[in-house]
Formats: sequence, structure tokens, C-alpha cells
Amino acid sequence: MKKCLISLFALLCFCAQALAETDSRGDTLMMVNKFSKNWEWGAGVGAQAFLAEYTITDFKVKDWWSPALDLWIQKWASPVFGIGIGFNAAGYKGLYYRDESGEGGDIRATFRSGSDSHYGGRAWMARGAYGNVFAKANFNLTNLFWGYNPGRIFDWTGYLGGGVIFPMSKVSYRAVGATFNAGLNFHWRLNRAWLLGFSVRGALVSDSFNGIDYVVSGDNKNIPLDGMIGATVGFAYRFGFVSRKDNESGKVSTHEWVPESVAVTSSAVTAREIERAVREASDSRDSELAAASRRLAENDRTIAALQDRNAALADELRNLSGRYWAHVNFVIDRWEISTSEKVNILAASDYIKSHPGQKFIVCGYADVQTADAAHNEMLSRKRAEAVYNVLVGEFGVNPEQIATEHYGGVDYMFFQDAQCSRSVIITAAKGE
Repeated sequence: MKKCLISLFALLCFCAQALAETDSRGDTLMMVNKFSKNWEWGAGVGAQAFLAEYTITDFKVKDWWSPALDLWIQKWASPVFGIGIGFNAAGYKGLYYRDESGEGGDIRATFRSGSDSHYGGRAWMARGAYGNVFAKANFNLTNLFWGYNPGRIFDWTGYLGGGVIFPMSKVSYRAVGATFNAGLNFHWRLNRAWLLGFSVRGALVSDSFNGIDYVVSGDNKNIPLDGMIGATVGFAYRFGFVSRKDNESGKVSTHEWVPESVAVTSSAVTAREIERAVREASDSRDSELAAASRRLAENDRTIAALQDRNAALADELRNLSGRYWAHVNFVIDRWEISTSEKVNILAASDYIKSHPGQKFIVCGYADVQTADAAHNEMLSRKRAEAVYNVLVGEFGVNPEQIATEHYGGVDYMFFQDAQCSRSVIITAAKGE
């Protein structure tokens, strides 16, 4: 039975994912409502009566009632329809009849025990507790009859469902019955999430539960159904709700029932939305074309500057022939000096110290493909400073002999290999 209830609940959840409903303006809302959205759980306490044959005919009304607890969780698939699971627990009071020996009458009464209290005549009162778990379909009657209104403070909903009833205290035999449930819930919204509620409900219960199948007399046979009635007061909490923009005013409405994505098909609203969307798309296209033109012009200027710099670099490298120079290589996007490259700097420091009357230039470069111009400029400067610090700080070169320069990103310096451009070149100054 439990597996059947779970399967029914999952099927209802699946079927409720895409529904068309009508809001207060008459617009049809085509909904794609994720399973995690628009949930509600709640609890309530109150009083409940189990009405069997002898309860109605022989019980005093004041003896009908027992404390009751309601629990439920449900998902609203649209402003009108939802599905859920409810659980109801209550005390049981009922009458059964037996003869003086205790063997006659309704010997299969569910809650019958040897300590039951005498109620009058051959009537005995059985007491216990029972639970009722059921799947239900919910209907927001306020939205159904008066339209969807996000600002509404009060609403009332109804439900229909089926489930099972079972004893929760010691019984004379193990009994389970079927139930058909119906109820009305009245809600007052305290804030966006919390609701104060009042519920009235009832259920039809199969006679297999309490085991009393007594025939009254003659042709007046017992109806094979019992009943439950009750009322509770409690709170409900709604979670997983999302927001959407009002289709006419553009204001954001944050309220229950609103699905994650809503497509409005009302002709008047849709026409305005399409016109606005076309206008915005046209403006956006013109803006993007203008921006693209500006980017192309900027790229042309950048390419021209790089070409000029590479030409100057080629001239500089040609001028190196016949003068002392050394090359220090770096890892891409870094300026730390490896131990192997320090060998080249050590050799350069020996040469510089052996020519105290000469000036030398430490010039940093970066590969043009590494990053943008500003970043490459920073890389080349950091690399030149790093080599200068090793020459002066570690190898004792006279700082008066050293000057630093940096040229940012450059294209292939040696052998058509970008790695060779990530470097510092130490060279004797012109005329030295």
C-alpha cells in the first residue's frame, strides 16, 4: 500500500509539470515548473471524531471527540492545482457490544480489550489511537473562482484524496482500512512564507478497520462504511518560490504559485512584447556593429605599432653584431630567474667587471602573444629589473655601469620561436 501511495504521488508530480492556467488579467500562463519549486508543508492541532454505527446511535455527542494532529507536504504545480501527502493522527473512541461473558457481540472490534470501560447496557467504550496517511489533489478555490492575485491575504483551498488507516496503539487484531478524504483549508498570509490556517475535513473509512460489522435488525443492515470528521488550527510554510516581472508594468512580483519560466500568449500583451523586443534587438545590433568597428580600428593601430616596434628591434639586433651581448630566457608570463639562466648572468657579470670603463644595457622583452600590451609592458620591465638585481645584488657589478630598458611585447626575436622573445638581452652600449 505504501509503495502504491509513493508511486501515485510521483506520477502526479510528473503530470503536473506543464499546465496552462489563467491569471487575474486573463492572460494564459504556459508554465515550466521545476520539481524543486513551489512547495508547502504544514501542521495543525485540533479535535476529531470517529463515527461508527454505535457512535451515531448510542454515543453522546460530547463523547465523540479526541485530540488530533495533522501534517502535510504538498507541491503547487500552478496557481490552481497541486498534489501532496497528508498524515492525520487522532485518538479513537468507539462503542461495541458484548454479552456478560465477554464472548458475544462485536468480538472483532479493533480496540477491544479486557479493561474497556462500561458505557451502559451491554455497551463498552474502546479507546486507542490511529493514523491515516493519504495522497491528495489540492485545488486553490480562490484562484479558481476569483482569479490569481499575488497581493491576496486570504485564500481557501480544497482537497480530495485516498489512503489507508491503521491502528497506532495496542489492538485486539491487526486491522487496516481504506479511506477517502476531503477537506477545506482557510489560510491567512502572515508574510511571504508563513500562513495561519484553519481546516475542516472528513473521511469515509472502510468497515474492515474497526471490525464492527453488526446487523442492527431485520432488513436494516449496517452500512459497510464508517466516517471521520475533524477540525484543526495550525501553520503552513511555503518554500521554493520564485519571482517574475509583471507583463504590463514591468514591476517584480514575488509571490507563491509563480513558475520559474512563464510565456504569455495574450494577444495584446504579446504584441507589445514582440514590438519592444524587435526594437531592442535592432538597437543592440547597431550598438554591437559600432563597437566592432571601433575594435577593428584599434586593432589596426595596434598592428601598425607592433610592426614599427619589430622593425626597430630588427635594426637593434643587427647593431649587436660586433658588440658584446648575452641572452637570459624566462618562462611564459613569469619574471623569476632560473638557476640555469643565472649561469648566463654570471658570465655576463664577469665580462662587465673586466671592462670597468664600459656602459651596459639590460633590456627586457615579452612575447606579444602572451597577453595584452599593458601586461606585456609590465612583464618586460619586471624581467629587466630582475636581471639588474642579480647582476648588482648577487654578483657585485657596479650599478654605475648598468642601465635598464624594456620594450613590452615583441614578435619572434630568434629562430621564429616565441619562447626566445620572453627574454632579457644584456648588451654593451652603442659606441662602447
